[in-house]
Amino acid sequence: MSNLDNITSKIIEDAKLKAEEIIENAKVSAEQIVEDKILQGEKKKAEIIENSEREAKTLIDRKLSKQNLQVRDDLISAKQEVVDRVIDMVKYKLKNLDDKTYISFLKKALSSFEEDDLLLIVPEDKRELVEKENLNIKLSDEEAISSGFAVRAENMYYNNDFDGVVESIRDDLTIEIMNKLFES
Repeated sequence: MSNLDNITSKIIEDAKLKAEEIIENAKVSAEQIVEDKILQGEKKKAEIIENSEREAKTLIDRKLSKQNLQVRDDLISAKQEVVDRVIDMVKYKLKNLDDKTYISFLKKALSSFEEDDLLLIVPEDKRELVEKENLNIKLSDEEAISSGFAVRAENMYYNNDFDGVVESIRDDLTIEIMNKLFES
């Protein structure tokens, strides 16, 4: 029996050694799997952080771009509002020319007409002033304009209503006003 005990002991001993070897290999394998999973997790974490940073930068860039466009639009709107106010002031000042300036302007403008048979149309508030000047031109009873004057000659109608004149050159005035007020 001692031989049998020796063989049994040897088998048990070999089995224990083999079990320890298998356990040791399993531990090494488990540690390797854990390290691999940690590395994969770290890599995934780095990718997520990188993607998040990229998305955040893109979002910030979009917000900044949108804000820059809004600021530009607000600035353009404010400039246009100033230009509109300046043009309105020009119209107001032209409509409210003092009598001496209005007559001087009217005489100068009428001197450029070569026709003899002219009919002058003036605003109602300037009618009496023009009648006193004896401009040797027939004055119309028509009240078709609110400022400035108009001249009818044969088949032609020359409209020098200040609002119309200013509006006809509005684009040029806008450019000139922008250049003078907002140069930099």
